[in-house]
Amino acid sequence: MTMADVDWVLKNGRVVTEQGIIEGGLAVSGERIVAIGMNQGLPSATREVDAGGCWVIPGGVDTHVHIHYDAPVFRGDFGTETRAALLGGTTTVTEFAHGGEPGLLKSFAKKKGAAEELAVSDYSFHAVLRAEHDLEDIPAILDKGVLSVKAMLADPNGIRPIMSGLLMELFRMVGERDGLIVVHAENEEIHDYRRRLYKAQNKSGPIYHALSRPVLSEGEAIARSILFAREYGVRLHIFHLSSAMGIELIAEAQERGLPVTAETCPHFLLFTQDDIAGEFGPFLQVNPPIKMAEDRAAMWQALQDGVVEAVVSDHYAPLKEEKAKGWENIWEVEGGVPGIEARMPVLWQRGVMEGKLSPEQFVDLTATNPAKICGLYPRKGALRVGGDADIAIWDEEKTWTIGVDTLHETADWTPYAGIEVHGYPTKVFLRGRLVAQDGELLASKGSGAFIPRQS
Repeated sequence: MTMADVDWVLKNGRVVTEQGIIEGGLAVSGERIVAIGMNQGLPSATREVDAGGCWVIPGGVDTHVHIHYDAPVFRGDFGTETRAALLGGTTTVTEFAHGGEPGLLKSFAKKKGAAEELAVSDYSFHAVLRAEHDLEDIPAILDKGVLSVKAMLADPNGIRPIMSGLLMELFRMVGERDGLIVVHAENEEIHDYRRRLYKAQNKSGPIYHALSRPVLSEGEAIARSILFAREYGVRLHIFHLSSAMGIELIAEAQERGLPVTAETCPHFLLFTQDDIAGEFGPFLQVNPPIKMAEDRAAMWQALQDGVVEAVVSDHYAPLKEEKAKGWENIWEVEGGVPGIEARMPVLWQRGVMEGKLSPEQFVDLTATNPAKICGLYPRKGALRVGGDADIAIWDEEKTWTIGVDTLHETADWTPYAGIEVHGYPTKVFLRGRLVAQDGELLASKGSGAFIPRQS
């Protein structure tokens, strides 16, 4: 390979690849990685990037984000939130195209258009089944590179859940097309009954939201989803797993050889219901709710064992004023926490720096596995020859404290405030271009690209 064949090389890094850690670097031509190896084995180039001994990892892949580009109250858009993603080390995000009205295809076109105008990271979409007539659009939406369809088994924030008859037909259709079913797994009947009971008893403090959605609610919905997936031979992915019971059910399905995967989120790895009853209150109101200390411990173990294969943000960011209403009445508050930028730093600190995860496991959880599960690999999620040159230089010597003043999300609060992190993405590259450096965005509006997904 000659000098003219390579645009630039990166050297002097600890490069985390699927085969292990390489002391060296990589070479980039156009948008793709063309070589990986020790410094002396790399091709020459007129431009060199010195990693200075830092970790070199793939750009993060966050396959579960909610960007409220048309919300009544401005909570960010594809420009602001993908900016935050890049500055946190994430280069590809997956958002949602909802069915119902105006329909899946029109919703997808509208969302994709908004992203094309504003996004600075790359992006893809999940479809969300909202009504029976959405079934008509599923073949066409899958053909457009939207690999997965989400089924809501419970109401998270005013979204009507899917009943079992329609759920069966969805699993059948997606299975026949080798697609992926992604599930918000909670039992709506349990939730609805307990919510009405607590309201009748005038119980409206923050903890009652969590108590209205118990562990059994998640467990039953996961068990039902696994049963349907087995019947129709469809790949199943469980969103935002929160409980030890759920982990056990998923592990059993995996042991039987069923194609079942799961993700969790940083808030399930850091907090418990004691934090809801204490200082955080409504700011930790999420769906499914945060559980107990034993569930948190089980989740870390499941990450280490490979049962839970991805850590995503589930970024959903009502403003501070909106969340604070829950101190008086939790039933008036939308669930959700911001996390699109903090996801990778938080997991690095609490996972790698505290000895729970290796750097390789960190990369698997934040990039490689999400990309594989959701059909973005091998283009995304790994430092590999032929893959996109989505790269983060991660400096573990850089110490900083998470807070509203150090993050770039639109949300004016963060549950991770005060966490000191030893690690920061000092340079981030997207398809070979330097898009962020030392907390400064270098990408232009609309420079992100839609990434069709493949089964």
